[in-house]
Amino acid sequence: MGLAPYGDPCRYRSFFESAVELRPDGTIRIPCLRLNQTREERENYLATRNFFDANLIQRRGQHEEVTQAHQDVAAALQECLERVVLHVCSSFGKQTGLRKLALAGGVSLNCTANGKLMRSGLFDEVYVQPVAGDDGVALGAALYRASLNGHFQTDECPRLCWGLPIRRSNSRGIRKIQRQN
Repeated sequence: MGLAPYGDPCRYRSFFESAVELRPDGTIRIPCLRLNQTREERENYLATRNFFDANLIQRRGQHEEVTQAHQDVAAALQECLERVVLHVCSSFGKQTGLRKLALAGGVSLNCTANGKLMRSGLFDEVYVQPVAGDDGVALGAALYRASLNGHFQTDECPRLCWGLPIRRSNSRGIRKIQRQN
């Protein structure tokens, strides 16, 4: 999504509004993903990629220049992602009544969407797990299930960025690194 700030979402907004359906139950539906019928198509999204080539813009080759059209697609996709995040999280908040939200998974690293979610007022607190790869979704699901059963205790996450304490024995090495930078 690094190109999104340089683009204008208006140009491709209608495409993404029709490509991602927000459902009343808080889920989403992406019909073009159903185009993939064979195993190879499903694993590599081949039919979906062809759909995008025909209906959005041609995919860019590895050494081709990034154009304004690419920036506009990125901006419209970012806007669509933000719409989806707000839709799903809003529904979750209404269904559970919870005012604190913990996010995990690759999309939860999208700072722009997180900022809009925090400013939306849907939740009092939004926590993004420090190592929020897609495998973090399983952790979130397990913690949510545990909270439903009353088997959940919250403890503050350690400050991972602090690192180990500096001791006299290794302070010379640290000063050497600081001088090099």
